[in-house]
Amino acid sequence: MRRRIALAVLLAPLVHAAPASGWGNEGHLIVCEIALQRLSPRARTFLDAVRANESEVRDPFRDCPDCAAAHPDDGRAMTFQEGCLWPDESRYDTFKGTYEYHFINVPAAAASLDVARDCGRLDCALAGIQRYTQYLAAAPAASSRERERQALSLRFLGHFVGDLHQPLHVAHAEDLGGNLIEVRFVENGTTVTRSLHAVWDSTVVQRAGLTAPQAAASALNAEISTGEAAEWSELSLLDWAGDSMALARAHAYRRPDGSPVEDGSFLDDDYFRSAIDVVRLRLKQAGVRLAALIEAATEGTAPKQLLTLTP
Repeated sequence: MRRRIALAVLLAPLVHAAPASGWGNEGHLIVCEIALQRLSPRARTFLDAVRANESEVRDPFRDCPDCAAAHPDDGRAMTFQEGCLWPDESRYDTFKGTYEYHFINVPAAAASLDVARDCGRLDCALAGIQRYTQYLAAAPAASSRERERQALSLRFLGHFVGDLHQPLHVAHAEDLGGNLIEVRFVENGTTVTRSLHAVWDSTVVQRAGLTAPQAAASALNAEISTGEAAEWSELSLLDWAGDSMALARAHAYRRPDGSPVEDGSFLDDDYFRSAIDVVRLRLKQAGVRLAALIEAATEGTAPKQLLTLTP
């Protein structure tokens, strides 16, 4: 995973596309709220200046009043946190080309992530984060098109960093990141069935009691030590992705006793307790790292790792 792979050689076909939904709304809002709380005054000013360019976002359906219900206006006013939710809406509509940026698939038999194999068409979360960090860090925009692109890049970056930290967004190609694995568990006294992916998107977050995003973000932020923040701010996308893959294999695809989670498996309380610990950690790490990327963009730079996808 840590071998150097320049973008120029990433030409192999992408292995399977997968449905992806990222964290549920609560998770994405928490990640972006953690990041917002951690930004320096200079970075907050930068963020506000970028968001002021939302008026430049032109929705292709804006002049079609009858289209409003099916095509929400991309240029509508959003808070920073709301903008972190928007990429899940636009990937089915005006930005279908960003769909694969929400995840990265890895063959179940592979020992590690291989960018040339798993992101060969530059359509994966790693490439999406690289792309939109570069746009965000560009010099002050001179044209309306550049200002529009920068405003949209902030939304995409906030969302894709969150996605990369959901373990099942760096998961097995064969089951589409757990989307093809149906599991059972008890919810409010009733046994329900959901995909394993959906469990990690939303159910675990809700079971952790993280349903009020602003309060949850403040509480999680308070748990982050100075040392942890410094360690997590190392901007190595491959390490971030590799950690998600390892956590998926150890905690999503397996129970605490090591037995595999398969189609039809029942998830007990022990499984959810282990999953909650992982989710809390990944939400905190995602928020810290998103803040670090915005701080770098504020200075007009992007980490070298993002330019070459090297560790």
